[in-house]
Amino acid sequence: MVLVQVGNPITNDYYDSKGLAEYAWSHAVVPDEVYNRIKKYCNFKNSNWSDDCNAAMDVIYSQYREIDIYNIYAPKCLLNQTSASSTTRAFFENDHVSSLDIN
Repeated sequence: MVLVQVGNPITNDYYDSKGLAEYAWSHAVVPDEVYNRIKKYCNFKNSNWSDDCNAAMDVIYSQYREIDIYNIYAPKCLLNQTSASSTTRAFFENDHVSSLDIN
């Protein structure tokens, strides 16, 4: 008897984090400025990220809380959601990355 598991495996932190950032940028989830900060400050081979890297990655995580990470083009179900986060609201109201406190 052979057991085969199929699914969406975790490869490792380096590829998962780097891939998440690249995917978010290449699919317009985050702007160029955020992705440029990630490229500049994030060393995904190191498990202890710098404050600058954490701030930039927090923007990605914030955006993915607002959309379905597995189907970014589908509308998100808004049941039981009262309002957008202040970070996201500032992002869309000002349309300016500096309002996200990632400087």
